[in-house]
Amino acid sequence: MSWGEPAMMVRACAVYEILALVAAGDAVCTVPDEGRRYNAQTDVVHLPLHDAPPVQWALIWRTDRATPLVRALAEAATDCGDATGR
Repeated sequence: MSWGEPAMMVRACAVYEILALVAAGDAVCTVPDEGRRYNAQTDVVHLPLHDAPPVQWALIWRTDRATPLVRALAEAATDCGDATGR
């Protein structure tokens, strides 16, 4: 792609798909900064966006797998969020 060509939206469902598209030169993407630590590739540049709004995270799990351990984690995450004022 050269400058001036129209942009095209590409959907990717997983981080490795996004990284593959970026590494191939087929995409530019914004990602949470945590990705830089866990998905470092020498052919992909991670540039921090200092003025970007913070990323919101959520805890998710399968509805049919709400074990006591999962519920305890969810409760602890909720309590932690309440303690920080979020």
